[in-house]
Amino acid sequence: AALAPGGPLHDASLPPRAWSVARVSVDPGTGAVAGLPGASANASLAPVDLDPEEWDALAAGVATLARSRERRPSDFDDFVAWLSKRGPFGAVIDGANVALFGQNWERGGFDFGQLRDALSALERARPGARPLVILHRSRLAGPAARSPPGRDLLADLKARQCLYAAPHGSNDDWYWLHATVAAKAGGLLVSNDEMRDHAFALLAPALVGRWKERHRATYTFNGRGAELEMPPPFSACAQRVAGGAWLLPPEGDSEAWLAAVPAPVPTEDA
Repeated sequence: AALAPGGPLHDASLPPRAWSVARVSVDPGTGAVAGLPGASANASLAPVDLDPEEWDALAAGVATLARSRERRPSDFDDFVAWLSKRGPFGAVIDGANVALFGQNWERGGFDFGQLRDALSALERARPGARPLVILHRSRLAGPAARSPPGRDLLADLKARQCLYAAPHGSNDDWYWLHATVAAKAGGLLVSNDEMRDHAFALLAPALVGRWKERHRATYTFNGRGAELEMPPPFSACAQRVAGGAWLLPPEGDSEAWLAAVPAPVPTEDA
């Protein structure tokens, strides 16, 4: 897990301090910590994102792997050039992952209605973000694309210039991953893909894990359409919070965080 910036555990220039250890609860909706005493009583956990060097390293890793795995590396280079002119996009949808969710061949196999519902949910959740839908070029033909939901959605996406079709022989995973990483801190991916494929394992696992926690929204469908689960408001990593306490994330099935709380600094009068 990443360590949130907040200074050293002990400053050698200060007198020795005693520490008390306790288990505390964290509000999953806000990150507010309940049960901390003293100066840390009103502390909250914060989101911890990649730093500039880590963003560059992740983007370079994605590009290197994509070019090495694509049948025609120039196809990916064409996308990079296209994105540099039209991007960045604040939200990227993994189109195949959404449209194939829960489908089977008897039901058509590819549901553009689900993709439309996910796009609508995204625009409600992030009304100011420019969306980009990534689909493989093969999905732009066939019965599903010619159906009324497919035809209408594709026409709308093309008119708004928020659709990119990955070429034949390419892996569209690299396209939605690059597009989201290129947006850096402002990017969001809509996908249920856990990115456990062996190719993803070749990237820096720690960077991918932290990026995924902060920049991936998952989804479900109900009778009213799509519902997004946005990234949590804080990062589940060791953090030093206001007042000097250190918080360590839960282990196993526990929901309690471990808190190390410093005793007040002794004074000359004490």
